[in-house]
Amino acid sequence: MDSFDSSELDRPLKFFLVSVSLLVLLGLMMVYSASYIYAKDIYGNSAYYFIKQSVFLSISLALAFVMSKTKISFWFKYGWSLHILTIILLIGTFIPGLGSVVKGANRWVNLGGFGIQPGELIKYTCLLVAVPFFEEFSKVQKRDRIIYSVLLTLPLLLLIMQPDFGTFSIYFILLSCACFMSSFPRKYFYTALVTGILILIPTLLASPYRVRRLFSYLDPWKNPKTSGFQIIQSYLAFANGSLFGTGLGNSN
Repeated sequence: MDSFDSSELDRPLKFFLVSVSLLVLLGLMMVYSASYIYAKDIYGNSAYYFIKQSVFLSISLALAFVMSKTKISFWFKYGWSLHILTIILLIGTFIPGLGSVVKGANRWVNLGGFGIQPGELIKYTCLLVAVPFFEEFSKVQKRDRIIYSVLLTLPLLLLIMQPDFGTFSIYFILLSCACFMSSFPRKYFYTALVTGILILIPTLLASPYRVRRLFSYLDPWKNPKTSGFQIIQSYLAFANGSLFGTGLGNSN
């Protein structure tokens, strides 16, 4: 048998790191280009948002480095503990004084003056618990199946109550993909998937603002200052700058 060539893994990893680095740098450039006039008018410093974004990026890179040095088995070992903790934080968004309402949505938790959005964390803890659960489903006792299933689906209810339909959709897709790619019985998977979609459709249509947002893609000029505003701006961006834009600093 031929010896394993580690370079086979190194090439995709290097390509991934280069791609992510370019996207991050491009994002920083766009933050500065789109905000420097506003930042100068409000804060007297055109690089205010660029610096702020760079600080958070530095923190993120440090955390990413630490996590890259941590074995994946560690995260799976404490997956359920982290998932339950994140669910508690999601519940905390509804507690007055702990959670904060931003534009009518309970999505943030204030911890010592620092705000976090538990919906962002639940996307990761979801995979830490869903992957091993679905893969080992046949070996799990029936009582534990019910408990784990409740803990996996409870965030869906909390996210739709916030409301945060975007994170709700991502969580639903992650859960479905983890289930589909595992050895989970297909008859249960398709039954659960169809049931979830049937529940999802009326949930989407129950909120008028979601319906307006959905139909704004068909006719954004019907409400140009509200639901169709962002779509119209994207049309104008392409009309003025084509594929490569108008140049750095000319986006305002």
